[in-house]
Amino acid sequence: MPHKAVELALDVQCSLGESPVWDSRTCELVWVDIRAEREIHCDLPGDHKRAASAGADELWSIDEKIMYYVDSLTHGLDAFDFTAETGQVRDRRRVADIPDSLGIPDGITLDEQGFIWVALHGGNAVHRYSPEGLLERRIELPVSLVTSCSFGGPNLDDLYITSAVDPDRHEPLAGSIFCYRSDVAGRTGHLCKF
Repeated sequence: MPHKAVELALDVQCSLGESPVWDSRTCELVWVDIRAEREIHCDLPGDHKRAASAGADELWSIDEKIMYYVDSLTHGLDAFDFTAETGQVRDRRRVADIPDSLGIPDGITLDEQGFIWVALHGGNAVHRYSPEGLLERRIELPVSLVTSCSFGGPNLDDLYITSAVDPDRHEPLAGSIFCYRSDVAGRTGHLCKF
């Protein structure tokens, strides 16, 4: 099946855009620009509204028995057994090695089939891995520094992708938010207060 292209959702020129999440109460996409030390709220145009999930550096399997973790330093996607009642994690194992040549694994999100989507900082892409660690799909982006991803939209099948600016590269769309219209939906996240 051919994969759909990534489209520009917002040309916002974040220095280092991270952690996109949809706020269904306000119908806004919210993310942070780490270098500028600001939180950004944006009402997306058209049909991008409604529910969404959150991107993270760790997340849980559909049955919440496995915690996935991106280890940027060792270039991998790891899994731990997780016990919800105690919060205990144990038995760390590597799910997927991501070679340096493909970029540094950064933010991740999970879809309704239990596959893990990994943003590749310096790799111009997002990868979709099976729970067993098989690379199922590579989504190319027009920027190098891909930072995170999160599902949103009316059916949770829009994958929002954040990026960062590298002052040493001429990439006019760096720092923008991109949207990949997926053939698989994401999952809603948990709301919490800090």
